[in-house]
Amino acid sequence: MEPRNISVSALEPMASKYRTEGFPVHSFDTHKFIFRRNSSKNRTSAIHVPGASKEGTFVVAQGSPYQVELQPAEESQFEQVSKYLNSVVQIPRYEFQNVFLKASMQMIVAMKGGDITGFGAVQLLQGSLARLSPLYAESTCVAKALFDNLLNQIPVEYNVAIQVPDVQVDLVTRVMGEHDFQVESEFIGRRLHSKAKVELPFEKLFCLWNLASIYPKGHA
Repeated sequence: MEPRNISVSALEPMASKYRTEGFPVHSFDTHKFIFRRNSSKNRTSAIHVPGASKEGTFVVAQGSPYQVELQPAEESQFEQVSKYLNSVVQIPRYEFQNVFLKASMQMIVAMKGGDITGFGAVQLLQGSLARLSPLYAESTCVAKALFDNLLNQIPVEYNVAIQVPDVQVDLVTRVMGEHDFQVESEFIGRRLHSKAKVELPFEKLFCLWNLASIYPKGHA
């Protein structure tokens, strides 16, 4: 069996230590943010936009080329979501199912013509912390709609943890600012690999999948 390309994510100076201990390849940088909400306004309900087609489903950018439907993900969509995941970052189906079933997370999918064009998830953790992870989308427009929906479901007293690839930092911080969040803390991490640099479609990766796992082709 071909040796797997193992991934590890670490802050400096630990990243420098890993480079000498079997992870010499630097693939990309990530920014780990904690955001704190400025406003006391409660935004715990899902976003409501004109053109709701059925309960729990909302039409975004109706009538435009960017029109998509947002809807809560259901277990019956495992196969479809896992195929979309695999097309973007090669996360095995069993891993997705395991995380989805065991984690108490709210997942939203964006649909267009019966196809998934993006999805995002938020998980409420202990200590009034919400983790927004992952958020993948085929376009910035779809990503923005998913952000809006998920952020409006987070209770006002919660901070939000997000891990963002370097190229998406400006967009994500701008969207968070539109929802009255400001940066509480930021740490820059190095994504290292044991065998080879992993090329990922960063234009589709807005919040990274927060898993410490081993994959043949890398993950995000």
